[in-house]
Order: sequence, then structure tokens, then C-alpha cells
Amino acid sequence: MTIPDQFSALVKHTRKPRPLAELCDLLDLSPRKVRALVLKAQEAGLAIKLGADSIGLGHHQPTGTQDLAIKPTVGRVQRVAVASDLHLGSKYCMRAQLKDFIKRAYRLGVREVLMPGDLLDGCYPHGQFELDYSGIEDQALDLYRVLPCLPGMAYHAITGNHDETFTKPTGLNIGRYISGVFKDLGRNDLYFYGDRAATLRVRGTTIQMWHPMGSCSYAVSYKLQKRVEAYSSAEKPGILLVGHYHKSCYLFTRGVHAIACPTFQAGGSAFGNALGGGAPATGGLILEWQLTKDRTLRDFAIRPISYFVEEREKELKGK
Repeated sequence: MTIPDQFSALVKHTRKPRPLAELCDLLDLSPRKVRALVLKAQEAGLAIKLGADSIGLGHHQPTGTQDLAIKPTVGRVQRVAVASDLHLGSKYCMRAQLKDFIKRAYRLGVREVLMPGDLLDGCYPHGQFELDYSGIEDQALDLYRVLPCLPGMAYHAITGNHDETFTKPTGLNIGRYISGVFKDLGRNDLYFYGDRAATLRVRGTTIQMWHPMGSCSYAVSYKLQKRVEAYSSAEKPGILLVGHYHKSCYLFTRGVHAIACPTFQAGGSAFGNALGGGAPATGGLILEWQLTKDRTLRDFAIRPISYFVEEREKELKGK
């Protein structure tokens, strides 16, 4: 992916945030023309952020709850699927298992798949020898080929740290780029709602997807607990979905169902191993709940669909 010539200098000089006056000097443009160039770059799908007096590549983190306009039916079971940390492009991506999971979920009546980040493996320097597909175009096409296109099925995603490794070299808004690839190929079933975090209202409840940074603590539940403790009473979601850690954990506290999500990247990745905590939990989740007449959650259940690189059970041999 090449940066359009008219934006190449802008991207080059905004890889770290700069004061507006400094950027004006570097581009030899007036403040008015710099702001106009930034707005034009944003319209073209670049991730340039314009602050009060600084400009730089940045994350899109929406505030408030985004309503998907998918209404529940009181008294009936609501179902969504969760597929996190897919890492398309990686040679460790479990493509066949991901396809199987989506089709299983579809047969169960699921029509929304939530994806808490890292759909692509990205371009980390230490991962360049762990790729089947390199570059944002080839990785986005890998995702396009793997995600089943099924009548009525929609994928709802945020970006993670691996996706965003493409932002610095290209300047692109990665979520917008990936969904654009799908649209160019005739698909309108993949939607992005922000970078690293977004709160959605779907099937009668609020669901926050969050993709943190850093390695996992000894107990992954600690990360979930601290996140939930940080919510004010007014902003608590009904469900919190946490990507990045490649671990499976459930915690119910302060009325929030907090879940660390498994991955579809098999063990072996250097970066995955660097997160610590041993072998990854691989597979997807089916979430189920019912609503009372007052729209509160009842009978919340998690149905893990687990996969393994080696599916045969190993026999333990005594000494």
C-alpha cells in the first residue's frame, strides 16, 4: 500500500504528534492550508488526528455507546459469537478452525460476531518470519477469504495493536481500510467501531470490546477486575470482552460479565509467547442471555467452542 503523493509529507511528519506551528514550517504551508490538508487526508482514510494545537497519527476512540439497532425479543434467548485475535496473515492462524466456528455459530442462530481486535497479524519486525502473508493488502485479502460470507451474518470489530502496526508506515485508518477491501469485493458484512475499544448496544445490552496493551499478569482475572473497578456506575457495560491476552477467563463483578477471550492463533508465535502465561486458549465463544421485562440480563451463559492444533487425545504413560 503506497501513500498518495499529496499526503506523503504529511504522514512522514506526523508519525509523532507535532505542534501545528512546527508542522506548518515543515510543510511550508499556512495553518489554514494544513488544517484543510488534514481534513482531506481524513476523508481519504488516513488516521491523522487534529487536536487543539497538535497533529499526529492517532487512534479513533469513540465516546458513548454505538447502537447497532439490533433489537431483542423479551423472553427469547439472545445469542452472539465472539472471535478474537484472529491474526490473519500469520502462519499460526487457525484458518480452518475459524471457518468451522463461524459456521457452527450460524447453525445455532447467531447473526452477530464480535471481534475484540487483532484481526490481522500486522508488521511487527520480530514477526516477519512468522507470516504466510505480509503487507496490509495481502493480510486483508486473507481475512476476506477466511471469514465466511453467510446470509444475514455480520462481523463487528475493533482494531488491536497488531492491526495498528500498519498505521505508522501507511498512515491509514486500518479499520476503514479493511472494511473498504470487503466492500470493493462486494461484501458489506464487516464493520469497525474504533481502535482498541468501543461500546456497542446489541440485543438489549451494552457490550464493551477492549484490546489492551502489555503482557498478562499471573492471574488474568486481575486485569479484568481492575478494568471493571474503573467504571463509574453510569458507564458500566453489561458485558466486557477483552482481547490481546490469548487467554480464557470469566469474572462477574459489579454486575458486569467480564470475559478474557481466547484466540485463533496457535502457539509458536514469538510475540504470543512473549505475553507469558503458557499455551494460548484457542477457539471462540457463544454468549447467551435472556432479558427481563425491565431489560436486565438473566441466565447469562458462555459456551466455549475450543480447538486444538493436535485434536487427538494423548495417552499418559506411567513410568
